[in-house]
Amino acid sequence: WGWVPRYDTEEEMADFLRCNVVRAILDFGFTKYMPLARASEHHDYAIEMQRRFPDAIAGIWIQIDPRNGEDGAAEVLRCIEASE
Repeated sequence: WGWVPRYDTEEEMADFLRCNVVRAILDFGFTKYMPLARASEHHDYAIEMQRRFPDAIAGIWIQIDPRNGEDGAAEVLRCIEASE
């Protein structure tokens, strides 16, 4: 395709969103089938990004495999409470 990927720092990403008057939602749906312990590390990262750049990041999107049952529900609740 002749396309060269570019990797921005977190600060550069936030600046880009601000310059374009965007408040984004970080999509962490890719964690759905990860073990919860590993997924929660990614969720913590997303929550921290939202805290650091609230003017550029409006929220996070996570998915939990329903087969995780009560543990999965607890992770969703933990993320909601940590994002408030």
